[in-house]
Amino acid sequence: MSLQPYTKHAVPGWRPALSINAKMGTFTINKSARHLMGIDAGDVVTLLWDNAKPEDWYIQVGGCNAFICRNTNAHKTSLIFNSADMARELFRAIKYIYDFGKMPIGEETEIDGMRVFPIITSKIKHH
Repeated sequence: MSLQPYTKHAVPGWRPALSINAKMGTFTINKSARHLMGIDAGDVVTLLWDNAKPEDWYIQVGGCNAFICRNTNAHKTSLIFNSADMARELFRAIKYIYDFGKMPIGEETEIDGMRVFPIITSKIKHH
């Protein structure tokens, strides 16, 4: 048995995640991911992928070719940014056939000198 203390970030429903709607071109960063990444409305994020492994995608706070995050609602729980082309490209790269998917975001790591958060594309869920 492995007991854990309750925290809202340890509950399965509140895992850090990125939801993508390719039809509308929206990327939604949930409250838990927002907290993990330390970002707020007005901050920018960049999506990156590995040329050698096109199914490996990452999200970086800041960076070049960045997207501006904004609040999704008055409660300021989630953040959203838009890019229909990027949403379609990500789904094409991971061979995902649906228009909407939700993927977990992993802990921050360093790759090629950049601090990034892995997007766990192998765990994509269709909702």
